[in-house]
Formats: sequence, structure tokens, C-alpha cells
Amino acid sequence: MISVIMPTFNKAAYLNLTLASFVRQTSKDYEIVLIDDGSGDGTQAIADNYKNKLNLIRLKQANLGRSAARNKGISASSGEYLLFNDDDRIVRGDFIERHQSALSREANTVHIGGKGRVLTIWRRNQLIMQGQDRRKLAEQLGDRWHRVRRKTYAELASAEEVETNFEHTIERLFLGKEFESNHALGVPIDRIEDFRLKWMLGTTANLSVRKDAVVEAGMFDTEFRGWGMEDSELCYRLVRNGLALKECPEAFNYHQIHPIGRKFWINPTLSISRMNELKRNIDYFHAKFGTPASYIFRRAFYDNIPTLLANEILIQFEGALGESGTVEDWDSLYRTIMRSRRNRSLGARFGIRSRG
Repeated sequence: MISVIMPTFNKAAYLNLTLASFVRQTSKDYEIVLIDDGSGDGTQAIADNYKNKLNLIRLKQANLGRSAARNKGISASSGEYLLFNDDDRIVRGDFIERHQSALSREANTVHIGGKGRVLTIWRRNQLIMQGQDRRKLAEQLGDRWHRVRRKTYAELASAEEVETNFEHTIERLFLGKEFESNHALGVPIDRIEDFRLKWMLGTTANLSVRKDAVVEAGMFDTEFRGWGMEDSELCYRLVRNGLALKECPEAFNYHQIHPIGRKFWINPTLSISRMNELKRNIDYFHAKFGTPASYIFRRAFYDNIPTLLANEILIQFEGALGESGTVEDWDSLYRTIMRSRRNRSLGARFGIRSRG
């Protein structure tokens, strides 16, 4: 059996649609462990609506954060496998079945599902949306979009529509695949296994794995605060423990975009508050492990280095130093590698050949 681990905090309207999408799963061999992390909205009432529709285990805790909430859910789960799905992610009808199939084929693997984006609730001036998102909605919703965008708040889908008319409901609200996918990062599917930083793709937005592997790895580190890294860091430990990591694109869910604060100008998909939390968590990640991988990951983040380039630099690090070296060694080698790359780039740009 699969245990779906789902922490939630003050997202009752989004949770309603997410739970609705689990009602008509093609496989019934699953449970949902819903952990209320101290919500103050109508979360409990929403969960009540599904007590006779879903195999739903409900837990409640003070607002201790997503890591503590997931650990609580894992401890209370009954399944051999864990499937992490966020409270704001609507799933396809074969979602459970697809993850079950992947796990039965390759049990010693972390399986990352496919992810898309949908707009289910319109909140004017509160959502981070690109121009292409608005154009897409205008095409799919027609005149309704022009009426909706003038409103302060509008619900574009109901739980009943998600349950009974899923394909049509999602099709008209679909904004495209998520930026965080390996395609957007420039990592081809057939190269993930050789990708040294593959663990960074492992987010609990849509991920399945053996329960005993997670417990053996120590579950989630509750020292991570706020948004980001607590799931990728767990995947880092799982990969270090010998698990493979592969994409399972057919196990697809849809993130309901929602307010996250003022957007960060360098990365328009993140808010300023989330960027600050992510910085703090990346610093903690490197301080915790102090490996070439954590060093390069942190440098790539702060220096805005493309993912594939960071992977190439890490390969050079491993060739030169292995897992050893001091911070001073790493700083020196990093500067040497980046200087060499800049020189080659300038040489290619201006037709300068190095002397042999």
C-alpha cells in the first residue's frame, strides 16, 4: 500500500480541490495521511467532507513546520511506500496507479512525478503570473477571463467539477509545465542518472519512495526553516545511501498557483520572502555536509550558475579532489575553473587562440 503524506497549513480552498482529485483514483490501495500544521482557516471542515469518500487519516499539530509535519505523517503511516503530494496539488486519476507501477518495477529508486501549473482561484494583484500565463487563460477561458480578471477574488473550479469532469476542468485552467522540472533546468531525462546534482530535483511536491529508506535516512531535518531545501536535502541523503533517482513523468499533478508574496526580480517565479528563506536553508545545507557537492550547489545558487555548468564543475572537483579538501582548496579550484572558462569564452568570442 502507498501512504500519501500531505501536510497542510491555511490552504482550505486549495486542499478541497486536491482531496477531490483523489476520490476517483483508478487504484484504491492507498491512504492519505493529512497533517494539519496548526491551520486557522476551514481546513478541518474541508477534511470532514471527505471522511466517507477517502481513506483519510487526520493528524493535527501546532505550527511546527513542514518537516515536522511530514515526519509526524510518516510515523503514523501504514504503507510500505510513501508518496509525497502537497496540499495544493491536484492529481490525475491514475496518479496512485502510476507511482505504484514505478515502485513495483524499481523499488530502490526515488521516483519524481511530472508537474504542471493551474489557476483555480483568482486573486487580483496577489499572484505571480507571467504574460504568457495571462495570454493562455485568455485563449482557454475566452470572455470569462476578461470578466474574472476585473474581480478581486474568483473560484474558477469546484470540487464537484474536479471529481466529475476532471479533464475539461484542468484543460481550461492549465498554464503549462512547472519551471522546476528537469527539462527547464536543461537536464535531459536520459541523463538524470549521471547527473551529479540529481538530488536537487527531488522535491516532495510529487515524489514516491520506500518508507524504510526514508526512515533509515533519518526522515526530514526539522532544522530547515521556512521554504525550500528540506526535501532536496532528504533526497541528497537517500542518493548517498545508494538509491537511484528517476523521473516518472506519467505520474502527473498540477500545482494550484497561489499568493506567495512580492516577487523577486532576479527570479520571477519566487517571492522575496521565499528567496530569503531559501538562502538561509542552502547555507545550512552546506554547513551540515561540507562536501564538494554542497559547496558547488551553494556557489551555483549565489553566483547564478546554470545547472548543467554547475554539474560540470562538480565533476572537475571530484576528479581533482574527490570528497576531500578544505574550503580554501575549494575556493582556489573554483576560481581557477571559472577563470579558465571565462578565458576560453573570451577567446572563442574574439577568435583568440591559446598558445601551445
